[in-house]
Amino acid sequence: MVFIKLKYFFIFSTFITSATLFANESGELPELKAKQELNNILFITDDGRFTYYQRRSGTLLLSTNYSIEELISSSPGTHYKVYGNPRTNNLVIEVTEDLHSNLNLRRPNDIYKTTRGRTRVEKVGQGQNARLHRDGEWISYFSPQDRRIIFQNFETPVLRFNVELINRLNPYFQPQTLMSSDSTILYTDIGARGTQAVIKHNRSENETNILLQTASANQHLNICLLRDYLVIQEIGVRKSQNGSMIHKIPRNNLSIDRSETIYQSRYNDLGSLLCDKNKNEIYFIKNTRELSGRRTSEVAKINGANEMSIITSLNFVTQLIQMDKSILIPFRENVYVLKGQSDYTTQDILLRSLENEG
Repeated sequence: MVFIKLKYFFIFSTFITSATLFANESGELPELKAKQELNNILFITDDGRFTYYQRRSGTLLLSTNYSIEELISSSPGTHYKVYGNPRTNNLVIEVTEDLHSNLNLRRPNDIYKTTRGRTRVEKVGQGQNARLHRDGEWISYFSPQDRRIIFQNFETPVLRFNVELINRLNPYFQPQTLMSSDSTILYTDIGARGTQAVIKHNRSENETNILLQTASANQHLNICLLRDYLVIQEIGVRKSQNGSMIHKIPRNNLSIDRSETIYQSRYNDLGSLLCDKNKNEIYFIKNTRELSGRRTSEVAKINGANEMSIITSLNFVTQLIQMDKSILIPFRENVYVLKGQSDYTTQDILLRSLENEG
């Protein structure tokens, strides 16, 4: 899921590309290419038909079939994030006004919902870190003021519920949130000793349990879902000696007793954990000091057989983004395509040809 501000190495969108590729033996990766100015693009659907982008004036626009529609109008300096999922046409939009002048990291942003290619936009609420779950059936967002995660059904807004965090120590903590099923919620939290934990909440039975807790406050947790497994990444932060681990737990039996450690390193990895449900693969940024003898980082992949491999040769990868069916690496002034298509500069011509054939 999604964001790019290419000029500043932040990703806010998903992009169409032209050939499904990984790094070749020389470590070369295709660069993302587009007919439009990439700095303004927020989200492009995987088929390339719909492009969401913003202007400096503060407007969010949708471009499709050579027509442009304004979706949201705001003041100059407004920044948009558009979140999508390859298994749904639903989208959520997070609007941050006065991004560069209002430095309050806890301020609530306006959250909207829409459908790919549609011009109708509806306000959902106010918060941060908006996400889609269950193939777009549910929206979640976080309210820092009262430490609540709000879940709302996409089609039926009256179906909603909240989960309150325990965290009282870190006012800037952003929980990660997943829905393993309609009744099972998974999220990260911080306990009284400052250690992070993965929490399992069964909303049908109103039961909440700690699934996994870090041993030290100098450890960070990331979570994502494969088809059949919950994936948990533990990584040491700062100069801690905790190292890194990745665990898998079956989704049909979410118990720490069923956990399997599939990866371990004595170095603190950078994180950016991603799960590809279709391919049953895990991606993350690995600290490769043990391989290079110096401080370097590369993208690593763990396949369905739990085999880990390094798949880039860039030396200093710091960010990994999954957008629709593509995985992108913002690197210095470029954006490389690790997985997916890389060139949609001819997409308009191809679409026009298909329309004429029809």
